[in-house]
Parts: sequence; structure tokens; C-alpha cells
Amino acid sequence: CKSSFCRNSFGNCQTNNNVRLAISEGIPAERAFTMASYNAAVAQHVKNVGALTDGFIADLVIISNLDNFVTEKVMTEGNWVDKLESKVTTFTSPAVNAELSLNDLKLPLKSDKAHVINIQPEHITTKHTIESVNRDQQGNFVADQDYAKIIVAERYHNLGHGLGIIHGFNMQEGAIGSTIAHDSHNMIIAGVDDKAMIIAYDRLKR
Repeated sequence: CKSSFCRNSFGNCQTNNNVRLAISEGIPAERAFTMASYNAAVAQHVKNVGALTDGFIADLVIISNLDNFVTEKVMTEGNWVDKLESKVTTFTSPAVNAELSLNDLKLPLKSDKAHVINIQPEHITTKHTIESVNRDQQGNFVADQDYAKIIVAERYHNLGHGLGIIHGFNMQEGAIGSTIAHDSHNMIIAGVDDKAMIIAYDRLKR
């Protein structure tokens, strides 16, 4: 099992289960592990992980039992990890301390041309473009079914937020929000209606 994808993925119970299931259904183990490492890297357009070859990062996970995937040794970027110990730590302050209001959702633009985050279907990556969007009489961006508004708010110490435009959600109405966002797990809300975005914020905070 080779690559940082493998190293990260096999800490994931769902990926573990998928590989076990594939092997139990008759897929050769080497193919199942390749699907979970190299194929995953290719699908996400990550060029230098997922295989053991020239020019790739030397991340390795060594196991001896294909039934339970017990990790025996780990190499990260060519260096062996001395200790494979880990422990679960509890959240000390899981609260959402961000403060948002309707005024925070105003996005003034100097023209109808704006920077846009474009979702790539079935990928974690995005694409940056500059496109024409709608504005109100005051020059503020107006969301619609093509271009939604997105905000990322620092949740721990209320240090501020970033506001932008995102394309590809295909939202007809309302808003969607989450505080599950690797690696910082800040609050992220996207929507086509400012009031709905504030409702999402209130619900997340509660």
C-alpha cells in the first residue's frame, strides 16, 4: 500500500471497509489497494503520490495481514516514523464563537466582473475564473441560481470571515452550511439568499 493517500485513507474506517469488501468479493488485494491509493490520487489530479516510482513522494504503509490491515511500519516522505502510537483527545471547546449579521454578507463589487470559485463535479478541487455577475443598485453582488454567495467564518475566536462567489452548487433557494471542513473546521455557508444564510448560521451556532 503506497502513498500519502493510502496513509491518510486507511485511517478512515469507510475506506478500510471498502477495501476489505473488495478483497472479500474476489478482487485481488493489490488491485484493491491500488484503487484506494493510486486511483484516488489520479481522480483528484494529485501528481506525485499514489505509487512507488521515480518522482513520487516516498510514503509507505507496511502491513502483513490483509484481513485487518494492522500497520507495522510507516514511512513519510522517505523517513520511517519511529512511533505508531495515537490517542483520542476530546474537544475542549467545540463551540461556534463566530458572529455574523446581514451586513457581513454584503459583497461590494467595482464592476460586474468578479472572481468566482467554480466547483469541479466529483472532485475536491475548484477552478478560479473571472465572470460577469449580477449587482444591485449599490454595486453589491446579488446571488442567483448560477452564482451563489459563500462565506467562511473563523469559528473559534471570531477573528473574521471571507466572502466570495461560487458557481456549480445549482441552488434554487435557501442556504447550506457546515462546520465540518478540514483542516480547521471553520463555519462555511453557501446560499442564494442572505436571510437564509443567517438562519443557517444561527442553526449551526445552536
